[in-house]
Amino acid sequence: MKQCSKCKEYYEANLNNFPRDSRTRDGLSSHCKNCVRLYNRKNSLAYYARKKGMTLIEYYKYLEEKFPYKKEDYIEKREELEHKERLKVEPKLIVNGRIF
Repeated sequence: MKQCSKCKEYYEANLNNFPRDSRTRDGLSSHCKNCVRLYNRKNSLAYYARKKGMTLIEYYKYLEEKFPYKKEDYIEKREELEHKERLKVEPKLIVNGRIF
């Protein structure tokens, strides 16, 4: 059994669960394949957005128009990003440990 250093889940230590990494003693990466897949998917969209000179939110709008059959997925992801951006921008008032 081997623990993923990202999600802290335990998996069998084999190539079905961990990608190869020749720099480690057991020849397997410290992150499970699921975590690697999620990381690559997230960062590949950001890479293509930067390549087109767009923000990630603008890139999702572009994808909504380009792929109408996946429009609902892109709208959901874009709205989630917009919500996170609003949380970063909106000033927060903390009084006695409570956030307003």
